Amino acid sequence: YIRTIYNLIKIHIYRKEFRSAFKLIEELRKSENNEKYSVDTRIRIFRTCYMAELDCYEKLGEFQEGLKVVGKIEENLEAFKDNKSSKEYLIAFYLKFALVFIGLGDFNKSLFWINKILNDNEKLLRQDLYSYARLINLIIHFELGNYDLVEYLIKSTQRFLNKKNRDFELYK
Repeated sequence: YIRTIYNLIKIHIYRKEFRSAFKLIEELRKSENNEKYSVDTRIRIFRTCYMAELDCYEKLGEFQEGLKVVGKIEENLEAFKDNKSSKEYLIAFYLKFALVFIGLGDFNKSLFWINKILNDNEKLLRQDLYSYARLINLIIHFELGNYDLVEYLIKSTQRFLNKKNRDFELYK
């Protein structure tokens, strides 16, 4: 049920029907604290609602609103740290946080979140998230003016993507 609602939300976001997406998020959020649900189900509702909300604000370019959501998520991140299966979602949140801070022009805070991902590369988790993190890392360092480091990071990222068979054309 939760996954289906999330897919409906994603469809609304894709179609730029943000009012409908927010309505579904709120409907799902009402059941987040339902005592009848297991802790895992409530965590799944939490992450689904907040990830969808961040997606909406990212697509709308409303990064100040996204920052408010980041604060709410940060207050509850401990629930994800103890649950091994939720580590993937924790990393996905970190990636979203980095994008919010890029949108706000705060590249140092964005780098903080990207480094949390890059410094904890587990081989069994979704490697696409690590690939995105490496690409975003390039953008952040470019924006920070770390041009010497960017040259090194381009080569390092290219090697990483080639090794993971995720080699996208990188221009030199």
